Amino acid sequence: YNNTKSQNNLNPEDFITLLTSSTMMFPIAFYGGLCLFAIIYTSVSMYHHPFVPPDRDNVDWLNSWLMTTAIQYYTGILCLCGVVFTTEPRLWAGLLWCIGILTLGSPMCCFWIVIWFWRGGTLTLARKKERNRLLEGKTNEDDITTEYQEAGDNSSIPSQIDNIQSSSASFRTFGEA
Repeated sequence: YNNTKSQNNLNPEDFITLLTSSTMMFPIAFYGGLCLFAIIYTSVSMYHHPFVPPDRDNVDWLNSWLMTTAIQYYTGILCLCGVVFTTEPRLWAGLLWCIGILTLGSPMCCFWIVIWFWRGGTLTLARKKERNRLLEGKTNEDDITTEYQEAGDNSSIPSQIDNIQSSSASFRTFGEA
């Protein structure tokens, strides 16, 4: 066992605690199960109806791949809905966006991205610690450098500072909404 902290400052005991916390268990179980279901369904489809060469005259082949494509699509959409739901500042707004995305599909996904950018958002998914630091207004290079040095991560301080400073305004906008 190595006593030095990993790059993300999470030792094995902390990782187990994080995984078993109630806020992490549902997303891990839901998206893990969704991933497993999509992999199994696609594998079974590939086994019974190989994708190559296409058998366009076989109705079973067509139905199998139509259903596989739909499952793959909704698996991806549910992942995006998780991001949308947790990113929207109001519960009802997150629910409405997810319903729109699930029923109207890709155009609503694109529309949400456009609106998100319009409101000052970015496509960066930040870790909770980084988001909280930005909401607290810690964008001073000395504060951030000290935090990374205390954590033992000196390798990427300049790039981390640039990333944090460039997204600072959008996180403050998100936090105030």
